[in-house]
Amino acid sequence: MAPRPSRAQLQGATVTYRVDWVLGTDLLLGYCRCGAQRESEDPIELWRWLTGHPEGHDDRRI
Repeated sequence: MAPRPSRAQLQGATVTYRVDWVLGTDLLLGYCRCGAQRESEDPIELWRWLTGHPEGHDDRRI
């Protein structure tokens, strides 16, 4: 699995979600500002999961 982004990468008033491509694979790794993350080969599925927050996890801030 790809390393988790640093706090600096996910901080800011406009940063809510981040999607990284896992180098050498067909996987995308999505991160939410709360620290939740998910892998998927399907970008649509991944964005639906991200924009569906806060459903499915706690809303603690990192």
